[in-house]
Amino acid sequence: MSADLPQSKIVINYNGKEYLIPYIPATSFKGVLRSTVEVSKRKAGKSPLDFENKVKNFINDINNERSMKIFKDYLTDEIELLVDSGILDKKYKEMIKELKELDSKLIDILKAYFDVTGWNYKESCYITSDLDRCENIALIEDENRRKVREAWNKLTNREYFCNTCLLYGSSGLKASVRFTNFYPIDPFPVRIDRLTHVSIDRRTWAASPKKLYNEEIMSIGNRFLGFALLLNDNYLTQLLEDLKLLSEKANKMEVTLGGRGSTGYGAFSLDFNDFTIELSDESLLGKVRLKFKGKDLSNISKNNINEKVLLLKIFYPTYLLSTIEVVREDVGK
Repeated sequence: MSADLPQSKIVINYNGKEYLIPYIPATSFKGVLRSTVEVSKRKAGKSPLDFENKVKNFINDINNERSMKIFKDYLTDEIELLVDSGILDKKYKEMIKELKELDSKLIDILKAYFDVTGWNYKESCYITSDLDRCENIALIEDENRRKVREAWNKLTNREYFCNTCLLYGSSGLKASVRFTNFYPIDPFPVRIDRLTHVSIDRRTWAASPKKLYNEEIMSIGNRFLGFALLLNDNYLTQLLEDLKLLSEKANKMEVTLGGRGSTGYGAFSLDFNDFTIELSDESLLGKVRLKFKGKDLSNISKNNINEKVLLLKIFYPTYLLSTIEVVREDVGK
């Protein structure tokens, strides 16, 4: 099996030579992690017994025409997206069109919406959704839109922000964790291969003429290294749980990195926190056993960092390298 090549590349100078290497952007990793967390946590909830009363209170809270129109536009976009994707029955698309005022039909529509998106909405919003995302209410200038957001937070039991946004950030809210890019360390430099594919003509079941295309790939087994820097220790347990969730889903190939995951690309495994790995003699550091330690970086010294590990400073800030300990060099000799 092969791993899809990350889309980003960077030129670095190492020992007087320039290398064009692929890397996994921090934004890509954070996006995969966050989307996995959002979907999984949302699905863990159940419908509250007082949901109908909550919806009625929601309607009363946005009791002017402008606010109702803003909410209905948001909801219409969500329902149409789910219907067009085949996730919701098309009858809900008709129901939303017939919803002239926010009446009892809204309860059925919202029930259907949360049935497919998940009821644990206090734990996690959908940051990509105009309807169901967190944002800093204090920064919303439009009074009617602010009223919609306040009412939605009340409906979903959110105190301004969901727990996922408190860790990973949201509109008007700084994230409590930062990620570095993930750079290849074993082997180094990375070998990039090309595969040629052909499209199949559905009528003849033969190769379609002039439908050849090439892809850049890496063989499975390449090791990439990145760091997560937690800015608020109160979220340590949550971050470790989220990384464990991503690791488990990656092992089952329920989550992939990069494109074309449905055809077997992008498979990966994830080690995090405290763990030990052995690098090959083709790695950036040579044949060595490394121990990675989740630790407090408030008191660090460059003098405590192994000289071999300092080779990684071409990619990472020196203070992050203090989490790496060389257990043994020339492993296996």
